[in-house]
Amino acid sequence: MDTAARLSGRDLAALRACRPAALPGVLRDEFRLYLAGRSFAESTQVTYHKRARGYLKWLVATESHPEALSDGPERDAAVAEYLAGERPSTRKVTLAAIRALYEWFDLGPVSVDPEKVDPVVPATLSEDEQSRVLDAAAARSARDYALVTLMLDVGPSTSEVRGLDDEDVNLSARAGSVVLTGSDGRRRTLALTQATTWVLMGYRRERRALLGRKSRVRAFFVTLSSHGRLRDDESLGYILAEIGDAAGLGWKLTASALRATAELRLYRSGLSASEVRARMGQGFHNGPRVRALLGQPAPPRRGSTRRPKGSGAQLSFDIDV
Repeated sequence: MDTAARLSGRDLAALRACRPAALPGVLRDEFRLYLAGRSFAESTQVTYHKRARGYLKWLVATESHPEALSDGPERDAAVAEYLAGERPSTRKVTLAAIRALYEWFDLGPVSVDPEKVDPVVPATLSEDEQSRVLDAAAARSARDYALVTLMLDVGPSTSEVRGLDDEDVNLSARAGSVVLTGSDGRRRTLALTQATTWVLMGYRRERRALLGRKSRVRAFFVTLSSHGRLRDDESLGYILAEIGDAAGLGWKLTASALRATAELRLYRSGLSASEVRARMGQGFHNGPRVRALLGQPAPPRRGSTRRPKGSGAQLSFDIDV
């Protein structure tokens, strides 16, 4: 029996959208039946089921591989990154479980060598790159400036950015905060820097003028054409890629790079791993990834990042924690 016969159209749509954690019943029953049909021992079925579930939960929580359930290279990149967080002694059995999962999805085979897995160094922006990205965003629109400023400040995930409602953003002349809703439905409130608060206040004024005061649009970040919520992660990715090009980065700017930059700033501020995970809404501690993140060169002294006087460039802001 093929995958399409086991999963409904809605199930498949959820899988393609990288929300496999919404399928506990299917994974509990159908995947176990598939493993049993492959003549795996009962203990192996239990182990594979547990490890496959762990991978899917991680995939949903990280949101850094949106095409891992449809694209071969993206699938292998996601599996390699996940295995990098595993102990070397458990990588082979975890990979076997993940391969079985992708075969069940009819999305295999996985081409990853567990002996050659290295921690993936997350892309981050230097202080100069942050300044250039902020300049480029400000030159495009108040929305793009607010979008990048918020992402550099508190590091929300793509779904948290798209799901942000106007009522979730609390701004005043003296302080600001934002309520983010994670993919697991949990909400957390994060304080904003004064600089971010002012930028978001400016965007809110333009948003009201764009939509009209009687508008019922709930989304905080809206499209500039249809004035609706950002449709999907690809829409957000396109906006960020254009900003990165305008900033002359030389590499594709992504939401994960902005999020990793905010995460790195938190670690360098002296917060513990558990405190950083709580602020970032992370459900998993990937030790090798964090070590790779922290192994990046420290930012240069602030004076060395300044551009020639009169260039109009702004420096990246400090984040209060």
